[in-house]
Amino acid sequence: MLSGESLPDWKTVLSILYELGAAPDVIARLKDLHKVADASTSSISFVPDLSAEYLRLRLDEIEAVRERTLNPTGLPGPLQTKGYAEFAARQARRRVPEGWPEVAGDERNERKALLTRDVNPLRLESVIAESALRVLDGLPRDDRNEQLDVLISTAEQGLADFFIRPFDRGPYGAYQLTLLSFPEDDEPDSAYLDTRLGLAIVDDADTVNVLRAEWCDARDEAMTPPESIAFLKKMKTG
Repeated sequence: MLSGESLPDWKTVLSILYELGAAPDVIARLKDLHKVADASTSSISFVPDLSAEYLRLRLDEIEAVRERTLNPTGLPGPLQTKGYAEFAARQARRRVPEGWPEVAGDERNERKALLTRDVNPLRLESVIAESALRVLDGLPRDDRNEQLDVLISTAEQGLADFFIRPFDRGPYGAYQLTLLSFPEDDEPDSAYLDTRLGLAIVDDADTVNVLRAEWCDARDEAMTPPESIAFLKKMKTG
């Protein structure tokens, strides 16, 4: 432990910090660092700007081969264009670091590259509410059309499947969900919930199973991928 060859669990670290009389702000900061202490961040840009929870998501995403998202209010992160990402960051300005809108687009491009990497490309499957798509109407026309083009071309290239849930099929929650699956058969899925209170890592296996079932329910009640592509094209030309 002292040499850095093995990572102690958080309870052990916390016990040591209490014995040392560490201040609450120091404990909070070290808890964030502990969440990513066992992983290399060399392949991720903008690390100083990322929260510990989001950095953990990015690291898991790099290792994953399948990403399933539930998107009631925003678009899937790996497919957000620069214009959309900056727009979304400005809307969430009280919950993101200063200067984030200026780098959000480049950070999203880094995530998009996972879909076309040579080894184990990431497969994206997203249930997207119509309400999340209608937010695009708040963007300048060129940015709006660029974002729609990216969604359409990604789906037509077979890099992602979209399941759009139109208004007439009802709401299905107020949180953004990301489920990540890994190439190892015995590796459990990672789950992340993004709410107004920020990004939360879901560690409990039973809860992850419930969230996976909720994602499947939302997908089954949404449009099929071909119907979803047609919906996106109609949005662009309508």
